[in-house]
Amino acid sequence: MTNPYNPYYGTYSFMDVYCVMSGPGTEGLVINGPVPFAGPNSGSAEEGVTVTLSEETNTQTIGADGSVMNSLHASRAGTATFRLLKTSPINNALQMLYNYQRVQSNRWGQNTITIEDISRGDKYTLQGCAFVRMPTNSYAKIGNTIEWEMHVALVDPMLGVGTNYYVPYAATSAGAMGAAGTATAGGAGDILF
Repeated sequence: MTNPYNPYYGTYSFMDVYCVMSGPGTEGLVINGPVPFAGPNSGSAEEGVTVTLSEETNTQTIGADGSVMNSLHASRAGTATFRLLKTSPINNALQMLYNYQRVQSNRWGQNTITIEDISRGDKYTLQGCAFVRMPTNSYAKIGNTIEWEMHVALVDPMLGVGTNYYVPYAATSAGAMGAAGTATAGGAGDILF
C-alpha cells in the first residue's frame, strides 16, 4: 500500500560546495595550486557564490498579427561573484593573482573556475574569467566582506539530480521510486522529475 502523500525532502549545505580557480600564476609562480573560493577553510561570507548570465538566452518578437518569433542568442557570457570574509586568507591569494595577471595582457582573462555541489551533483565550469576590478574594501567597527567579481566568457552550467531522499512508504511494485529518484525494476520508460 502506498501513501498518497509522499513529500520530497532533502538537505542543502554550503559545506558541500567547492569552488576553485586556476589560471596564470596558480601553478606556483604566485601561489601554489588552485584558489579555493568555497569549501572548508575558505572563509566564505554568508552570501556565498553567485553566477549570473550577462544576457537573456532568448528574444521573443511578436508580429502585428500575433505570430511569434524566438531568437536564440549564442552568448554564454556572464559574471561570477565570490564573497569572502575580511579575515579569509583567500583574499591575499586573489590579490596576488590580480596583481600578477594585470601586468601583461597575455595573463589576463585566462582563468578557469569550477564550482561543484558534491551532494547534489551541480557543476559550473566558467572559462575565460577576468577580474572585473579590485574589490571595494572598508575599515569599520565591524569587519566587512570582500566581493571578488569576475567577468566570464563562457558559463557552462549543469544542475545535478538533487540529493538522496527517503520515501517512507515506497511500494515494491513496478515503477516505485527508490533513493535519489531512481526507478526500481519495472519502471522503464517513466519520466522522473
